[in-house]
Amino acid sequence: MPSDHQLADRYVEMINKHDPDAVDLFVAEDYVNHNAFVADGREANRQFWTVFFAGLPDVRVTMEDLVVSGDRSSLSSTATTTVACGRDKRRTRRRTSR
Repeated sequence: MPSDHQLADRYVEMINKHDPDAVDLFVAEDYVNHNAFVADGREANRQFWTVFFAGLPDVRVTMEDLVVSGDRSSLSSTATTTVACGRDKRRTRRRTSR
């Protein structure tokens, strides 16, 4: 089983390569999604990322910090992309998983 750090690396790599099929590496088939806009399961997650990458074709993520405690981990990252008006947009986000 991959370590928490390996899973976080795979997540960041999936975004930076714009590869929605990489969800197979870290999302279980019966994954329960806690995002009200995305249905449960791996295929729904893959579809979300496909649409996400189409809307933000130049998005890049940098992992800033990863904290692991027991069966929980928290990833802080910075995402960079350009918006429709061509300006650079940066956003820092914290993602927690267990």
